[in-house]
Amino acid sequence: MPGGSIITTNLTLSGLVSDSFHTTIGKVVTLDGTAALARSIGQAGIIELTDLPADFNAAISVKVRLDDIRFTNPAGSKTNSATVRTTIRDSSSTFYTEDINVLVNRSLNLEGTERTTSDGSALWTSTQLNDLRLGLEVTAAVPNIGSGVSIDFAYIELKYSTAPPLSYDSTIGKIVMDGGTTIIDQGTIIID
Repeated sequence: MPGGSIITTNLTLSGLVSDSFHTTIGKVVTLDGTAALARSIGQAGIIELTDLPADFNAAISVKVRLDDIRFTNPAGSKTNSATVRTTIRDSSSTFYTEDINVLVNRSLNLEGTERTTSDGSALWTSTQLNDLRLGLEVTAAVPNIGSGVSIDFAYIELKYSTAPPLSYDSTIGKIVMDGGTTIIDQGTIIID
């Protein structure tokens, strides 16, 4: 029996945990031209992310995405860059930290490493994903911060599977389910 579908969706800003950006990190909610702006090294913020979709069954992977990110420095040469440290975490633990380099004077769409586990071996749980947060911090800029680092859209791309479909074998009068979770809130269940 075939399994469920593979779906890719975005977990986006649903709230602010902390914010020291010059122009609030709360602007990273969608790709709309209103960017969060860091004008000095060390400016940082943490955002809460939206919960899992209703059809979520199992996580395949997550990765950080930074769309329309810019390091603006009129004095910078094309080999200069700024570093944005990204952190995938929940309310109590940090799962992954990764530095993403942003080349000077360009609008870029950048992504982090695809993560299939929360700690290198254990699969992501729905509890972890429903409490997921994304941290962003400007940690370096060469030759200097210039006019700053702006981020228009920051989110976590989630690839997940849905539950396999139920099948009903009318010749034996039974429902067959190859995986997933079933909640029955009333009626009689007979297991043979």
